[in-house]
Amino acid sequence: MEVLDHKHSFAKFLTAVCIGAVMLVSASCGLVGASSTCGRDTGGMPTCPVSVKFIESQPEAHLPYPGSTMIGGQSGGGENHDIFTVNPAIISTWAATTAPMATIYAWYRTWFTSRGWRPSQVLALGPLGISSQGYAKGTRESFVVQADSQELARINRYPIPPRLQTETLYSTTFIIEPYKS
Repeated sequence: MEVLDHKHSFAKFLTAVCIGAVMLVSASCGLVGASSTCGRDTGGMPTCPVSVKFIESQPEAHLPYPGSTMIGGQSGGGENHDIFTVNPAIISTWAATTAPMATIYAWYRTWFTSRGWRPSQVLALGPLGISSQGYAKGTRESFVVQADSQELARINRYPIPPRLQTETLYSTTFIIEPYKS
């Protein structure tokens, strides 16, 4: 007669339960293709974690002042959940143009306010920043345009191509905050 090893059976059961729990949590956090159950809030933003694909599909993610030269690629990514924090989806870009910063700020102000965005407070400047303007839409979307310093770029060894080192340097940051029910 065979005697069952209850410890071994319980370990198998516990392993199966743990794997199921991880898959359930992953699906609810958007890690395992749960997009089919993702709804939209009143502003049209996803109620599940905002993916890189979603934020990159928004016009604000690709909104340089006309005639600007982009410096490097975009940085940022989708909403990120870890054990201690939830980070928003974010896209940042750097650019240079021959236009003065006052003209750049005016262009962004017109673009955003004509589309229902409102001016908002900007909390902090980035490492090269000398001034900034911010805009918000609803409770989750924000956009910052920042005048950046060529001098600080040189000091911080930020790679600005020589042909752009006499132009107006600026950056943009588009953020979609996590959904809160």
